[in-house]
Amino acid sequence: MNILFVCTGNTCRSALAHHVFQKMVADQGWKDIRISSCGTYGSAQLRVPAVVYELLEKEGISGVAHRSQPLTRESVEQADLILGMSQEHLDEIVERFPGVEGKAHLLRRFVGIEADPDIADPLGQPREVYESCLKTLKESLERLLEKVRERIA
Repeated sequence: MNILFVCTGNTCRSALAHHVFQKMVADQGWKDIRISSCGTYGSAQLRVPAVVYELLEKEGISGVAHRSQPLTRESVEQADLILGMSQEHLDEIVERFPGVEGKAHLLRRFVGIEADPDIADPLGQPREVYESCLKTLKESLERLLEKVRERIA
């Protein structure tokens, strides 16, 4: 199973989701799940904020050298499940790549969270906003882990 997380620049939300969920999957011992991430406007020129690496370190995830990746036809085609951070991302994915509607979803809605379905971009905000974003992501990723468990059981 290939899971793709998508946000705007692939430097905060989808990067955090990617690495946190990758650790969650590894902790389960699941070997056949590939996690990746990209941005609707991802680019190698975009830099991951230091606070993102600090938050990953606090989660026990070290040595990450994340590089922003653009959303491409190849990444979309390889994914079995595409999870956008906001409705804007989902709309962009569906518009650019017709036919992916069945596998592209809004992360929070996909895991059954209807209230506040968009995960706000923390870029350029104070550290507390990044911490809140990570907390929201972790809540969603824990539910995603259960959905994946059901799928592979």
